[in-house]
Amino acid sequence: MATEINTGGDISVLAGADLSAKQFFVVKDNGSNAAVLSAAGTDTHLGILQNKPTSGKVGAVRTAGISKAVAGAAITSGALLTSDGAGKVIAASANDIVVGIARSAASGANIILPVLVRLGKA
Repeated sequence: MATEINTGGDISVLAGADLSAKQFFVVKDNGSNAAVLSAAGTDTHLGILQNKPTSGKVGAVRTAGISKAVAGAAITSGALLTSDGAGKVIAASANDIVVGIARSAASGANIILPVLVRLGKA
């Protein structure tokens, strides 16, 4: 990725599970003010995890600006993105909650790509 800009859009949230292997994955609130992996496109996403917290430790979640994200499938540049069942970004469908916009393409799963984080409805 050529540039990465943090516009001050990070929030601090306790990890509700061990997320130490989930940097750049999509997270949601678990209902107890803690971050866990998003598990569906219709989840209300908090944003994209920026660090590697273990359970009960503070996680940094990007809610605006540019972030890296892990792809769950092939993605085209400019696609609206949501989460798959494992917290990876995929192309959003109607009624999904969008986490951002792909700033470049990904050829398949587990590719890291830049995302303009923009939370909202597809």
